[in-house]
Amino acid sequence: MKKLVGLMERIFQYFGIISSISLFLIMMFIVLDVFLRYVFNTPIKGSYEIVSLVMLFTVFFAFAHAQQAKRLVHVTIILKLLPQKFKLVLWSLGNTLSTIIAVMLTIASYQQAGQAMLSKTTSGVLYIPYYPFYYVVCIGFALLALMFLIDTLRSFRAVVNEEYAAEVLSGWGA
Repeated sequence: MKKLVGLMERIFQYFGIISSISLFLIMMFIVLDVFLRYVFNTPIKGSYEIVSLVMLFTVFFAFAHAQQAKRLVHVTIILKLLPQKFKLVLWSLGNTLSTIIAVMLTIASYQQAGQAMLSKTTSGVLYIPYYPFYYVVCIGFALLALMFLIDTLRSFRAVVNEEYAAEVLSGWGA
């Protein structure tokens, strides 16, 4: 189990790197577009569409890595006041609910990708098909669901194991 979790966490890190690279590419593309627009009066056709579509990689590929690095926002004001066991039970239930929601979003984005492929939906200027980008969203949500599942298993284990409890609680500052 530890090897599988370690492998998944490395995968999340790689997708985080892809997210960072896509952000860098967006910045360079915008700089190039602005330069061409103001120096040569020739903006890049469809630059807004390109940036919008590449932004999907930046955002959705970062979710699982952000969850793994404990960078997502959690409101723990009330949790801090509760006894440790009750705190861990609530944490486990919250992680379970997050996993379910992420799975539902994965399914919905997968279905939307199929619908976009069937209807041949494209962007307005460059006629870029949208369906591959819905699959990017789907992959991002699937990775997030896997990270939430790992956190769910850890938090349920923390309810009965003091060593895991200290690890889970230290990661979120609850």
